[in-house]
Amino acid sequence: ALEQVVREGVRSYLHYWCDAFRLSVHSPEQLAERMRLVGSDADARAIVGRGEPIILFLGHMGNWDLAGVWCARHLGTVVTVAERLEPEEMFRAFLDYRESLGMVIHPAERGTYERLRAQLATGEPVVMPLLADRDLSATGVEVDLCGHRARMAAGPAALAVETGLPLYP
Repeated sequence: ALEQVVREGVRSYLHYWCDAFRLSVHSPEQLAERMRLVGSDADARAIVGRGEPIILFLGHMGNWDLAGVWCARHLGTVVTVAERLEPEEMFRAFLDYRESLGMVIHPAERGTYERLRAQLATGEPVVMPLLADRDLSATGVEVDLCGHRARMAAGPAALAVETGLPLYP
C-alpha cells in the first residue's frame, strides 16, 4: 500500500511540473479551459479594470504556475513571492521561467514584505497572489487547521490591513 501511495504521489508531482513547464505553449483560451474559478472573478476584474491593485491569498492547491499565468493573461501584471531554492542556479532557472510567463517574482527573504508594500503603495494595477498556507518565516500566525494548530503566513493579511486594500481568496 505504501509503494502505491508513493508511486501516485511521485506521478502527481511529475505531472504538476510537466504542466508547469508547458504553460508557455498554451493560448489564453487553452489556459481558460484549464482553470475553474469558484465564485466569480467579476470583482477582481472590476478592481483591476479601475486601475487598482488587488491582493489574493492562495493555498498550495492545484497548479500555482497555471493560476499565475492565468492571472497575468486575464487580470494584469502579477507580482508575487517564491521560496528561495538551493542550489541558486535552480532558483534562478525557476525565477527566469516564471518571469518569462509574465510574473514578477521576489525571493522570500528579509525586506521582501517592504518591497511588496511599496509596490502596492504605487497604486499600479497589479495582481498580488500570495501563498499563505505555509509559514516560511517562523513568525506566522497560529491558527486552527482541521482541529490542529498550524502556522500560516501573515503577509497577505498584514498587507491588506496596512494598505486598506481588500484581500481575496
